[in-house]
Amino acid sequence: MSGHVEGLMLSLMSDNVESLTWLTDPHLEFCGYRTRHQLYDSINQAAGEIVLITGDLSAGSHRLAQYTELAEQIKKPVYFVLGNHDRYDTTFANTERVVKRVTALFSHMVRLNGSQIIPLSNSVALIGVDGWADGLGGEGPKTKARINDFYQILDFATDPEPQVFREMKERAGKYSRALRPSLIRTLKQYQTTIIATHVPPYEGAAWHEGRTSSPAYQPFFSSPTMGKMIKAAVAEHPGKSVLVLCGHTHSSGIYCDGNVLVLTAGARYGFPEISKTIHLEGLGSIFASSHAPEPRFSSLFPDQTTISPKRDLTEG
Repeated sequence: MSGHVEGLMLSLMSDNVESLTWLTDPHLEFCGYRTRHQLYDSINQAAGEIVLITGDLSAGSHRLAQYTELAEQIKKPVYFVLGNHDRYDTTFANTERVVKRVTALFSHMVRLNGSQIIPLSNSVALIGVDGWADGLGGEGPKTKARINDFYQILDFATDPEPQVFREMKERAGKYSRALRPSLIRTLKQYQTTIIATHVPPYEGAAWHEGRTSSPAYQPFFSSPTMGKMIKAAVAEHPGKSVLVLCGHTHSSGIYCDGNVLVLTAGARYGFPEISKTIHLEGLGSIFASSHAPEPRFSSLFPDQTTISPKRDLTEG
């Protein structure tokens, strides 16, 4: 690894990170060479000293090559979680092997697995885990809706649908349990905990074109299992704040539940972009604005942003 990146890693260990560059759902498999390298250039030029990617990096036969390309091209420490598309056209086990291969080759690529606590400053720490839609939101397993996970993740494609719903619930529970000890520790030690995960942990944070997803699709776009864990942990630590950064839905929005603020970033296939550069010194104002009128959030996302204080809206 280059001395420049090693220096940035040492800076991170010194707890003096001022900002992070966050993006989600880049779906590099839909991007040509020029588009991908424009993304890498924009990340390298952004203010953030570290990079955070909340899932769906790439899929299919492009996975290993594009994970490797991203690692070679981004000259900053990269912290990431995986999304559902990272398992498309393969198995969960094979994706894990690919990721381990890449992170072994590139020490500045760190896959967040729930166990790590990354100090960013004296008052802010980063934790994260993949997360998974638990099939319990909205209509739950009774829904007639389906998404491509059922057919393009090979582990699911070979199982009966009732078994897939059980596996979704089990996987969501596994990720929630993996994150909980780290969350408890950061809530005790830090004022603000940033959680990186792929799937929105609340139904109110699962956005679709300016509204929360319909009950039929909530089972696939939210993880109440994770949300309940976060809410319970925060309730035991009054005065502490949690900022959740997630994606998955491809629609942006803001959800607030007490001291938990969830930013869900949008995405477009073939047009990857930075979701937000988050300045740590500005976190206090972001939380303070969470109960303010909607225009106060205009700078968080370039597209339409909606605040959801525990609302239950449906699509169209």
